[in-house]
Amino acid sequence: MTDTLAPGGFLKSRSFGSDADRVGALAAAFVRGLQSQRIAATVKHFPGLGTARRSTDDYAVSLAATELAPFSTAIATRPQLVMVSNASYPALDGTRTAAVFSRPIVTGLLRGSFGFRGVVVTDALDAPVPLKVPHAPVRALAAGVDLLLYTSGSTAHAAYVQLAGDAHANRAVRANVARASARLAALRRWLGRTC
Repeated sequence: MTDTLAPGGFLKSRSFGSDADRVGALAAAFVRGLQSQRIAATVKHFPGLGTARRSTDDYAVSLAATELAPFSTAIATRPQLVMVSNASYPALDGTRTAAVFSRPIVTGLLRGSFGFRGVVVTDALDAPVPLKVPHAPVRALAAGVDLLLYTSGSTAHAAYVQLAGDAHANRAVRANVARASARLAALRRWLGRTC
């Protein structure tokens, strides 16, 4: 967990702490430790949830500012994955689009400014708030996400069917699926898996 914990934040003990430098150092050490044993580390919830008072799974939460320093430190250790938040960040994307669907946040900030080249995974897309977003899989892929996370088989299947239909009808969607597939294949190779 790379988020810094703000007083009263809903993350409680799910963070490495409230001091940004300490959180970054601990997250980086955790990434290095996991990956030294060929376990793919995931840094989350980019670009931060420390000041959120409510769960982004259940409520639409907008954060005016977030502490990016811990993510910069952790991402410099080259984690294999970064999970993107379901919250919106008006200071980073004025459209108030949730980070998971925001091209300025995923492609511009995470991939561009932070130089992240690994797999970007969503937070749960079948949580109440993102579940209401039309064509969520297509929108996440268009933002630059590679891996779509669902917590139930039925919602995952419904999303797959929708994405397959959208990909059949749209060349840009097919290109985004191909890009994501290439990054997932690279992760499988890193893990030593061929399938």
